[in-house]
Amino acid sequence: MPENNRKNAHARFKKPGVSTIITFTLAFSCFSFFFGYNRGVLASPTFNYTPSAYTLAKQHPASPPAKLVIKDLNLALPIEESHIVLGKWQVSQNGLSHLDSSGLPGEHDNMVIYGHDKSKVFGHLKNIKVGALVTVTSQNGEVHTYKVIKTQVVTPDQISVVLPTKTELLTLYTCTGFGDTKRWVVQALPFHTDGLKRT
Repeated sequence: MPENNRKNAHARFKKPGVSTIITFTLAFSCFSFFFGYNRGVLASPTFNYTPSAYTLAKQHPASPPAKLVIKDLNLALPIEESHIVLGKWQVSQNGLSHLDSSGLPGEHDNMVIYGHDKSKVFGHLKNIKVGALVTVTSQNGEVHTYKVIKTQVVTPDQISVVLPTKTELLTLYTCTGFGDTKRWVVQALPFHTDGLKRT
């Protein structure tokens, strides 16, 4: 075979091989890069899902109060959900009432719990002292402790004490005075025995 013919045949033989190798290499490189990149993204801590506070709150929603205890007054009473109907506060006859439009234990709001001025209910609430601890147990079993910061007498039209707040607050509310014409109000803030600050 003449020299030129041999070179042409050899060249024709090599071209398909080189082309195939290059194509295969590029394809393999692209595949490796794509697969490795995606696997890296999925495994990267940067992309790990961390539930937000809002999501956690939705997963573990606040629960209505079920029981109130004030050891200093030797008081332990059940709490019912109650509401205002036609301007009148519905009041539990068996214990205390939680105003259902007010905050819940653990929420950044004003939780209003009220009851009759009777000896077995809130009749001795006027004897509570600043610094006393109040324990509220939710329906889901969570226990919330509050420390009394203020007591005061108001008139029924002084509704600011039962309005919503931007921070967690417990307000205890009952009648007082001659003919129950006044209201006795106790306000307490969350108290944590571990000394850690909550936000």
